[in-house]
Amino acid sequence: MKHATLLLAAVLAPAIASCDRAPSPTAARTADEVTILETGTANASAVGVARYVFGATTAHLSFIVNNSSTSVTTGKALYYSSAADIVMDINVTCLHKSGGTATFLGTINESNDTSIEGKDAYWQVVDGSPDQASIVSLADPGQGPSCTTPGEFDLVNIAAGTIIIS
Repeated sequence: MKHATLLLAAVLAPAIASCDRAPSPTAARTADEVTILETGTANASAVGVARYVFGATTAHLSFIVNNSSTSVTTGKALYYSSAADIVMDINVTCLHKSGGTATFLGTINESNDTSIEGKDAYWQVVDGSPDQASIVSLADPGQGPSCTTPGEFDLVNIAAGTIIIS
């Protein structure tokens, strides 16, 4: 897991550093400069870097998300969709874990398509053999599904990378 975390940090750092403007402020509170958001599954964590093909889209997804013992979620995700040519920086607000499956909900902080900033983003991954992921879906703020009662997601096998859920 240490190698996957280092790889993810190497992938996230250049992408976040390359943003040409500051992310929009959120209503979240901070503690020791870590954004504290909504609740999810207590003591759950998920880390992943994945490339996968979903129909005509090649997707690239990376994320680091943790829940505390009191179910407070902190985390970030980056997503790129080749079909839409969209890059999204997502502030993850909920991680729900059920076995080897993790469902995420977040808010788009920044994107090369400013019309989607502030929208809800939600997706699901599976730590299995093989690892799987869904596309990242969008909804108007507050209109997406609850991550603690996840719906059904279409999942595909990842072509490269790894997903670790604990």
